Amino acid sequence: MRIRLTLLASLMLFIELALIRWLGAQVLYLAYFSNIVLLGSFLGIGLGFLRAGRSERALLPYAPLALAVVLGAAWFLAPSVGLAGDSLIFFGLETSGPPRELVLPVVFVSVAAVMTCIGDGVARTFKQLANLDAYNFDLIGSIVGVATFTGLSFLHAVPLVWGAIAAIGLFLLIAPAGRGRVLLTLVPLVAIVGMLGVESYEANTVWTPYYKTTAEPIGDDNGVIAEVNGIPAWYQYRSIDNPIYETAYQRIAPEDPGKVLIIGAGSGNDVAVALMALRISRGCERGDGGEAVPVGAAG
Repeated sequence: MRIRLTLLASLMLFIELALIRWLGAQVLYLAYFSNIVLLGSFLGIGLGFLRAGRSERALLPYAPLALAVVLGAAWFLAPSVGLAGDSLIFFGLETSGPPRELVLPVVFVSVAAVMTCIGDGVARTFKQLANLDAYNFDLIGSIVGVATFTGLSFLHAVPLVWGAIAAIGLFLLIAPAGRGRVLLTLVPLVAIVGMLGVESYEANTVWTPYYKTTAEPIGDDNGVIAEVNGIPAWYQYRSIDNPIYETAYQRIAPEDPGKVLIIGAGSGNDVAVALMALRISRGCERGDGGEAVPVGAAG
């Protein structure tokens, strides 16, 4: 029971963090309402513990099915953002797909359902041990789950790895309960691993320790647009001989500017133009770019 409680608590925190990370990359509204998944997890865990003392029917065997439904719904209903417009999503950036008033409640309720199933399993195991003993192993398992996901994020692990760990853990914890539940467990777990596997190896996609980043070509000049969790973040395209960037330097007085600082360098377009227009044409000594988020070739 101690080992089972440790594994369940670890898996509960691991899946909670994985949902926060994956849904944040899939459902772009969560970029502005990120606590929706966290609050749904808290509610679900609490409901799972409350229900375990009031019903003999265990919910843990239904966790794989609930998790598969969450991933499938996010896959098919996730909105996408258009490139037109200059407003934040909350204030009306052009999006396609279901409105946030529908998507966010669905995310909240579905996440709560998943965590209710897992919390029910934790609570039923919790009751098999003395209170202090149970708290100790619950805490140990929680720390292990958080540390495991943190380590995987640091190593740039793709969602397939998270899904495989969750699937193996759920299968090992549920399968011994009875043969009749194996099919109910196995089919959704295979679907989960399959969906995450497809997404993990999408072209031009990198999973950083925090975000899903995608680079897509645009226009006829070999430009690239980078999306962070589905939201266009910056553009990288030909900046030399581009009036948008060069006009400012054409209007500078002919004196030697000495040193130049570009604040908010972004993807490095302004830095490239500054180095070309000022260092070569006007004898600039040095060009530096400063950016709060290290996403570009500034400097």
